[in-house]
Amino acid sequence: MFTSLNKTLLVGTLLATASAATAQTVLLNDTFTSATRNGTAPSVSGVDRDGVGTTNDYVVATNGNAAQATGVTNDYASNVGTGINGNSFFVINPAGAYSVSTYFTSTALAAGESISVSFNIRSTLANPGAGTGAFRVGLFNSGGTRLANNQSAFGGSGAFTDDVGYIANYSTNAAAVNQIVQERTTAVATNNIFQGTFGQVGTAVSTANTLAFDTIYAATLTLARSGDGSTMSISSTFNGINLNVNDAVTPYTTFDHLSIFFGSQFGNATTPRTNYIDDVTVTFTPIPEPSSYATLAGLGVIGLVALRRRRSAT
Repeated sequence: MFTSLNKTLLVGTLLATASAATAQTVLLNDTFTSATRNGTAPSVSGVDRDGVGTTNDYVVATNGNAAQATGVTNDYASNVGTGINGNSFFVINPAGAYSVSTYFTSTALAAGESISVSFNIRSTLANPGAGTGAFRVGLFNSGGTRLANNQSAFGGSGAFTDDVGYIANYSTNAAAVNQIVQERTTAVATNNIFQGTFGQVGTAVSTANTLAFDTIYAATLTLARSGDGSTMSISSTFNGINLNVNDAVTPYTTFDHLSIFFGSQFGNATTPRTNYIDDVTVTFTPIPEPSSYATLAGLGVIGLVALRRRRSAT
């Protein structure tokens, strides 16, 4: 006898199979619990994400105005008013802008696939001043040239000159300002991953953007390739702001580089300020495998059969 329990178990198994066929792949997941700093001040070369080996997984490129100290700290320390739980990556920023870069397995998006990053930030500077593009997050294709160590002059090694990809560019201001998405193309040959003549993608969102002292803010950036492969949809969120645009002109589809930018508004030449990054996750969502479509079709057939049997029994 095909009981209700049997039907429930079978449908549950089939749903689990379909879910597994389209499961996300985690390319990066950093809570910095086991991370360590490589080197001692003033010769810090970067941060290792898992404490195994001496490879720098997170590196900082500065504008050359002042050396930034990087490392990992326990946010439960008594001098932290509101912390991100557990350890965090930090940058002590005396003055000037900088970017934080990390890399993951190179991932090419086929039609219907997507890649997404999420993370938290916190600043010990009360209400960073007004600035165009004061906070930015980008996903890029490094072209195989990766920054290996902390650098001044925004990466004097030239590692960034061939990077292409997309940037969510957030300005800070108590008044309404443009929040935009940009595209970094092969025509931009500069050592600064976030500087150059970038093309704006889609329409700007005009809104105010102010940040509070010692407050956690979540940021996301998602790139999704259309079903026919011709368009890249770019969406991003930060501090209640939502950006959603499409690139159908020269969509980039391969990514291996995450970079986060803090403008000079997040620093202070008189009293150095610390900015924190935590809970960094990069995920890849593939297109459903043919087996998942077959499973879903099978579920529909089973549902119809079960319904007919139930009606016949009444």
